[in-house]
Amino acid sequence: MAEFYDADFTRTPLGRRKRALVHRYLETILQPNWNVLELNCGTGEDALWLSQRTKNVIATDISAKMVEVAEAKIRENGAENVRFNRMGIEDLWGESSPSPHISSQRFNLVFSNFDGLNCLQDIALLPPALNRLLSPNGEAVFVLMSRFCALETVAELLRGNLQNAFQRSRGEGRPIHIGNDLRVDTWFHPTRKILRLFRQNGFHVKGVRAIGLTTPPTSLRDFYHRHIRTFQRFDKIEERLSLYYPFNRMGDHLLVHVRKSGRVYE
Repeated sequence: MAEFYDADFTRTPLGRRKRALVHRYLETILQPNWNVLELNCGTGEDALWLSQRTKNVIATDISAKMVEVAEAKIRENGAENVRFNRMGIEDLWGESSPSPHISSQRFNLVFSNFDGLNCLQDIALLPPALNRLLSPNGEAVFVLMSRFCALETVAELLRGNLQNAFQRSRGEGRPIHIGNDLRVDTWFHPTRKILRLFRQNGFHVKGVRAIGLTTPPTSLRDFYHRHIRTFQRFDKIEERLSLYYPFNRMGDHLLVHVRKSGRVYE
């Protein structure tokens, strides 16, 4: 996907809108002296944005081509405080341990944007791994596809596709279309399970918000682009409701923000 990802998503009105919502949230917590570890960095769009607001960024991705594209983007923009490492998220706890310049550090923020965590079949291994990497009171923010997307469900019901309308709620790994006839096995993790796992591993939950409550999923991007002015009328509604239960769990994506507390909750 690396060669066409930016054109297919990053630079589209839909992609810019969703990324802006994530960045707007990050701006409320970022500090200029922070060290940041980014998981599944993709083409480096977020790494570049973070480099302009934090001290150091280590960006990782399992795809060598993604890392290559991201490195070129960083060079073009002259960001000198970003380093890249080819690494899968599972390497944080698997047999292939992270490189020394990751495992020897303590980070103020671990960040993962847009669906990397949906590639994990077992998300239970992530919280203890992040606990080891984060400094005291360190933060983790990650954005993943939610278990239920209200707009997607309504759209599929109107099309008469009952099976597709509720496919996310089944949760199990299934090939999801990601563009250019490519598919990847995807898991939709329950929000309650995610929050419980982090609490059990010494984290406070600081925030849960919907990303894409009134902005449709990528599968409806052509429809969004044709009717963008209509959708923009609902932007303020999304920004008000997306932080509050149950609306914060009904978007295309779910943003979860946790802070390391040092205590383990049973």
